[in-house]
Amino acid sequence: MEKTSITVVPPPKTIKQPFPTLFGQVNIFHNPITKGPEITSEHLGMAQRLYSFASQEEFSLLLAMTIVFTGGQHNRSSVTILGRNPVLQSRGEFPIVGGTGDFRLARGFATASNYKALASVTVVDIM
Repeated sequence: MEKTSITVVPPPKTIKQPFPTLFGQVNIFHNPITKGPEITSEHLGMAQRLYSFASQEEFSLLLAMTIVFTGGQHNRSSVTILGRNPVLQSRGEFPIVGGTGDFRLARGFATASNYKALASVTVVDIM
């Protein structure tokens, strides 16, 4: 499956554009989760994300994401993340607020760091 990302709400027209942080824009994603940073790595599941540009001063997102495992040991289980994503920081930390299946009632945090190859890919380590 190819990655899918769309803007569902553009930045408000009442704000002078181009606003450098895209404040108010809402996007939705449905991206593959793989074992390694290469898209050809073993497919583990899908990341279903909704985020909004939530700051007028910096690139900072309000992120809601569910990682849905579609095979292997955790097939049909999921982990849900909700929190602030400071986009330009090299490493982010996000609260895990729940899950299903093997991760029912999960609590903890996930970390993410940017990996650069031919395109920008986010590598997520769940701890």
